Amino acid sequence: MTKTDMGVVRSGSDKSGGGNIKPPPGGAAKPGGPASSGGDAARPPRYFYDITADGTHQGKTTIATRLRAHCEDAGLPVTMIRIESAHVARGLREGDVLVPVEAIGQAGKVVGGIAGVMGPALAAVERMIEQGGVVVMDWGGGLGDYRLELLATTELGQSLAQEGIPAWSIVVATGIETSMGQALRVLEMTAQIAPELQRAVVLNRLHGDFGAASSTPQGRKEAALLSHRGLGATLNLPLASGQSMAALAPLGLDHRAMLELTPEEVAKRLGMSSFLARALLAHFAAWYAKSAEEIAKVAPFRG
Repeated sequence: MTKTDMGVVRSGSDKSGGGNIKPPPGGAAKPGGPASSGGDAARPPRYFYDITADGTHQGKTTIATRLRAHCEDAGLPVTMIRIESAHVARGLREGDVLVPVEAIGQAGKVVGGIAGVMGPALAAVERMIEQGGVVVMDWGGGLGDYRLELLATTELGQSLAQEGIPAWSIVVATGIETSMGQALRVLEMTAQIAPELQRAVVLNRLHGDFGAASSTPQGRKEAALLSHRGLGATLNLPLASGQSMAALAPLGLDHRAMLELTPEEVAKRLGMSSFLARALLAHFAAWYAKSAEEIAKVAPFRG
């Protein structure tokens, strides 16, 4: 499906209504608060997050994993949908959904195209609509056109809007000029195809800082990105200091589990001194706390 085709699909579906979803009032909501639409007081609140970037190695999965932990800290059940190669996918649990990139490439041969390939993922979204909870959809790099086709053909944004479910499309960018340009394109195309989704950008300092002089190409690109019309939130993700994220990664644990580790456990499993392990855990805990403030811009609830 071409971008023109997607625009036609979107234009033809506008008559069904569905306006922009706004975050719960008051800046913070406990589970069971304003996002619990549909009159079912026993059902957990419902939220949807779509995390994407055109390029690879942008830090999308770190954002998705941190967002999951933030929701779980507030007591919300989370289903992770990961669209990634089956050979490298990690961190999934029972009930999560893996859509292999290898299957995405065969969408043209499947009934319903990309919607057919994404059947298990869409089923998870339907369960969230009916039962409550959070869905985090983590798209692999280079799948932008497939993502836009899914939004256009399924009217996913409209469906969530009609249910009163806060839904965010979160685009990740690094300080590299090309990354910021790609992020701006994703925001613009998302606004065209699925305007009901609130749009946010994550400034990830994975490959260097932001804030270049406005006279430089990087500075001009950053200014254009941050002035995108309709941008609902800008998340300034800090770097985990002390190389703690990379050093602790071999443990294969999610973020919340890492916070429960003792220095002695880390030292034994990674073959290092307990002093170094203690320092790594301190650096990681500091990052976790700082990132919570940024994640709360799109996930305004507390534990």
